Amino acid sequence: MPRSLALAILCIAPALSLLPGCASTPNAPDAQIASKYLGRWESLTDGAQGIYVSVTQEPDGRFVLRSNRSGKDRETQGELIDVEGTMMCRIKVFTPTPEQAANGAVPLYHFGVLRTEGDRLLHTPIRADWLADAIAEHGHGRYVSTSNIAQGTGVAVAADWDQLEHILRDAVTQDGALGTTEEFARVK
Repeated sequence: MPRSLALAILCIAPALSLLPGCASTPNAPDAQIASKYLGRWESLTDGAQGIYVSVTQEPDGRFVLRSNRSGKDRETQGELIDVEGTMMCRIKVFTPTPEQAANGAVPLYHFGVLRTEGDRLLHTPIRADWLADAIAEHGHGRYVSTSNIAQGTGVAVAADWDQLEHILRDAVTQDGALGTTEEFARVK
């Protein structure tokens, strides 16, 4: 059953984590390409009515993505990034409190592949089982299952952006790395 982007985010579905200090990336997308993602998009996934994604361009040039979860006041925020010519979303799903950070907690991010087809936005997350195998193969970072929160989910903890980007490059180029695509329609 496809999960909505917002639900996946709130359940920490195939998410990746960075240690503090790695919040900004050198992977800004081409503005002309990213501009086709601008606007508000509503979920077409069964059971995900009321879930939206909106993409805006900030004055600093970043393309910011915001999403909600139906019936909740919580909104998550991220940005569009380019990985090997593939548009991805990088959405912060967890920010530790100062006390949690002092005890070693790190921010968590959801990454998924985005593409548009006319007035449809398609989001495809990284599969948790692929992520676990990729972490084991690379030998950098650590995979942690979050199946106790949502079945078939997990996170990768990487020491720096370069390690994480290597995994993301593999995810967009290897068969079987991506999960079920969900669909959003542009709100006019």
